[in-house]
Formats: sequence, C-alpha cells, structure tokens
Amino acid sequence: MNIPQINLRPLKTKKGFLRPPASSRLEIGDEAPYFSLLGTDKRIYSLSDFSKAECLAVIFVGNRCYHTKRISVPLIRIQRLYKHLGFQIVAICSNDGNSYPENSFKEMTRTSKIFNYPFPYLHDETQEVAASYDAACTPEVFLFDKKLKLRYHGQPDLSTKKRNLMRGSAFLRAIDAVLSTQNVDVKYTSCVGSSIKWRSQ
Repeated sequence: MNIPQINLRPLKTKKGFLRPPASSRLEIGDEAPYFSLLGTDKRIYSLSDFSKAECLAVIFVGNRCYHTKRISVPLIRIQRLYKHLGFQIVAICSNDGNSYPENSFKEMTRTSKIFNYPFPYLHDETQEVAASYDAACTPEVFLFDKKLKLRYHGQPDLSTKKRNLMRGSAFLRAIDAVLSTQNVDVKYTSCVGSSIKWRSQ
C-alpha cells in the first residue's frame, strides 16, 4: 500500500499541531522499528521485551505536553483494563531535554512517579527512535499486533471522563480489533498535539 508522502511536518492549528492521517513513512503492515532505551525505572527496555504482547502500543509523548497530560489517566486505565488480554503500552519521550529541561530524564522520572505509570516510560535521548518511527507529534500512537506489524497509527483519542472512556475512540476500536484478530476499521487518524522538540542541527 502506497501512502501519500504529504505534510510530513505537523501543521500549526489553534489547538496545537495537526498531523494528517496517512502522512508517515511507516506504513500499515510494516514491522515495528527496533528500540533499546532507558526507562524511568533505570531498566533498559528493547522491542524484544514485548515479543509476547498480543497488542503493543508505542506512544510518543511529551513530558509536560498539555495534550499528553490530558490523556495520561485514560492511558493508565486502559493499560490496567486490557493488561490481562496481552495489551501493552510503551511510552517514549523523544523531546530535546537540553533545550527543554521539562523533558529531561530527571523530570520524566518525577512524572512517572506522580502518575504511577503501569507501563514503561522510556527516554529517547538521541531521538533516533522517533526518527525511525517518523514520529512528529505528542501524543502519537503506533499500534502493533502480536507479529509486531503496524495496524493503527494516529491519535490516542481517549475521553478524560471515565464513563465515556470507550465511546467513539478509533484507538480503542483498533485495540479491540487487534486483540480479537479482526480487521481494524479505521487505520489512520489525525494527530493533534504538540510537535516533537527536535535538537537544532
């Protein structure tokens, strides 16, 4: 499947930055790019650590990003809700921690303790992993099946209201489809959030 290579940089909107659907070099059906990164628990995590997951969500986040903070609690809820089914979230912060100290590893560790994340929170200090995924926004999710093939890419569109958590979310429908080995009906959604803070060249 040939995905149009358009608008690779997020567009600025009133709500933040918008990445249009299907504008990534990583295509549906592609294998998850490898990573090996330090987590806030001081452990090194690599892609192979999640080889037994039935469904893996790699989510690029900003440590102090408003859009990320807004969905932190819903992400925690769905991780706990789906854990027994083999669902696993991996959060990665790739923002430049030197120019933006709020994204430093120290601040990431502090955030993970405040929220008590039930999933690994990894530091992409070199930004090589974000580049390999062609990530552009925070939050931006890449959802893989048990063969580590991409099945959904886009927005983790989660309601902040507990009773509405499951309502109208393409991300959650994709998780359900992958876990039940069904086709994902919506494979791409636009990402609205903050742009990844890249190092100056």
